[in-house]
Amino acid sequence: MVTEYDAIYSTLRDWLKEKYKDKFKDKEFVEVVISLSSAEYRAWTMEALALLNWMRKFADGMAKQGE
Repeated sequence: MVTEYDAIYSTLRDWLKEKYKDKFKDKEFVEVVISLSSAEYRAWTMEALALLNWMRKFADGMAKQGE
């Protein structure tokens, strides 16, 4: 069973894999993240937070539409 957390994780992973294709070659998502420099990690964190904020707004809009 796919949970909300699984959906969020896979969306975030896929978004970052698309944006930073060169980093992923044959590595798993977690391997890539732990091998980032501090500057890259901060940039990826900002990217992830921006995506998650957009997802939250999208979910809020869908919830309001369902009321």
